[in-house]
Amino acid sequence: SPLEGEGRGGGYASATTSQTPTPHTLGRREQDTQTPSNVDQPRTPSPLRRGGDGDRRQFPDSAPHTNPSTNPDTSTQRTKLRDWRDSLSRALSGEYSHPIHPALHHTITTYSVDPQYLLEVITGVERDLEPLSFPNFPALSSYCYQVASAVGLACLPIWGCHDAKAKEPAIAAGIAFQLTNILRDLGEDAARGRVYLPQDEIEKFQSPPESWPSRDANFLALMRFQTERARQYYAEAEALQAFLSPSGRAIFRVMFETYRSLLDKIEAKNYDVFSERTRVPRMNKLRIFLTAWPVKWGWL
Repeated sequence: SPLEGEGRGGGYASATTSQTPTPHTLGRREQDTQTPSNVDQPRTPSPLRRGGDGDRRQFPDSAPHTNPSTNPDTSTQRTKLRDWRDSLSRALSGEYSHPIHPALHHTITTYSVDPQYLLEVITGVERDLEPLSFPNFPALSSYCYQVASAVGLACLPIWGCHDAKAKEPAIAAGIAFQLTNILRDLGEDAARGRVYLPQDEIEKFQSPPESWPSRDANFLALMRFQTERARQYYAEAEALQAFLSPSGRAIFRVMFETYRSLLDKIEAKNYDVFSERTRVPRMNKLRIFLTAWPVKWGWL
């Protein structure tokens, strides 16, 4: 889930458990945003929680680090990811080579999780091994699908949702969360040679990355455009709540409101994502968690 303290990511991966997420070590951008360690989350019913643990652990501490800032040997990291993919495939056939494989295999078979979603995440992480740029939004949305939406799609059956109509809003939620992360981390990513905003839109708004810290009129117009698109995905994602059980809906609501609040905060700061990391205030996070309890118990 991204975060050493607070980090990057799609957010879905940490949400299937009742615990604060641990750092996602598979890739540059798999860290969650804002899950406070001192606030008790609405607990998923224990069978779902155990299933979520097995699914989530496919990706965190047991997987190879691929952050280029700390692992410059991308060839080695690519080999590790290939080995991880191979071991996952073998685990699905009952050949276990890692302590988490039995739980993972049990989760996938018990909840009928499509293993392809897990493989999609690994593919997305492989793309993070090199400095990134995307020619257009379809290319970026494909990346967002792999590193964020695919995790959400894997979580749906664990949350008791098997309705095919839930797939599109789940995909939209992952893209919304990932776009929010991209906007928050714009400055530090650019410093590492990672430009996640589509190149054709950068050219359209005449706002090259080297000019971004000045936050000139072109940059602000570019950011308003990106923010509005993210909000459209949030609007599409809201429909997912209708397909989830009360417990699943509570978990999703915490993620949804946290990420949307982060986007609100970025906009309120007039897109100053350079002077300090944008965070959702602690009291806002507490409010989000508290409002999830009535949802969990079916009161809302």
